Amino acid sequence: MKIGGVIVLAVCLPCACGASIRVVTASPQGGEIALIGSRDSAMEKARAEMAQKCGGATSYEVVEEGEVVIAADGAATSTFEVGHDTKGAREWRVKYTCGAPDASAATD
Repeated sequence: MKIGGVIVLAVCLPCACGASIRVVTASPQGGEIALIGSRDSAMEKARAEMAQKCGGATSYEVVEEGEVVIAADGAATSTFEVGHDTKGAREWRVKYTCGAPDASAATD
């Protein structure tokens, strides 16, 4: 039993460690982050980055999230804008704004 647990742990650890983020844009008002690898693990890292940039875990709001097609020059285009027959590398990106989310919108 102990050996089986070690094997499972050894197989699962690379999955979590392989996730990373890449800051695409950043400003005092917000930014955009690319998620690389496991989306759940990378999102945890993105949340930490957004909190650090904006001043706390409740000081930012994710305003857009989705897959983008990466062109050879590094530019990105949303797959929703170009259709389903796009070719090229793709990555998942998160756009956020700094500042507390609007509490009045949640109560309406």
